[in-house]
Amino acid sequence: MTLKFFPIAVCLAASLLMAFDAQASGGSYVVDDATITPAGRCQLESWLQSFKGGALAGWTVPACSIGTVEFSLGLGRQVRPNRNGLSPGVKWLIHDGGDTGISAAWATTATLDDGRRKLADSYVAFSGPLDRAQRWQANVNVGLAWTRSDHVRPLIGAGVEYIASSQVGLLAEYLRPVGHGYVAQTGVRIYFKDNSVDVLVGQSRDGELSRWINVGLNLAF
Repeated sequence: MTLKFFPIAVCLAASLLMAFDAQASGGSYVVDDATITPAGRCQLESWLQSFKGGALAGWTVPACSIGTVEFSLGLGRQVRPNRNGLSPGVKWLIHDGGDTGISAAWATTATLDDGRRKLADSYVAFSGPLDRAQRWQANVNVGLAWTRSDHVRPLIGAGVEYIASSQVGLLAEYLRPVGHGYVAQTGVRIYFKDNSVDVLVGQSRDGELSRWINVGLNLAF
């Protein structure tokens, strides 16, 4: 995929969000990017969600790469109601577009809720700049998701980040979750060296409206 066609793909994905159910994952974000941890290195993504109504959820996801393949294992805990989560995953960097091109990666994850499979997905993530100055960055996910009831549904999502400075990025993302309704998040990412902090606000509607604040910490080592 060339750079000039990538904005068209982003617009197409955004329009398809209104027609398809979707869900993806990428740390604090709900739309994944096409990057992996450098070979032989590791990273730790952790985030805490505080929901309106008092529920809390926390996740930590260590990930390490061997060559062009990244392996991760997410551990989560929710209170009110109490649940334990486990999410193994693998991501393969298919194409590294560098700073100016389009990167592509295939990823698959499974999420277990108190030991029972809740969701599994497999998708291709595309990432790249939308302008020559590389101030606008976009991510697109396209694939399939399996729910606990074994329903297979299309998975598609899109997110855009505006690089305001070398230390600050502004994010917006929107997708249709598996089932029905929508998920939307917006916020800021603060960069320091190879690490970052996310502060996001989001809401979803799946029968009932849910709102939250998401604070994430991403460390590379």
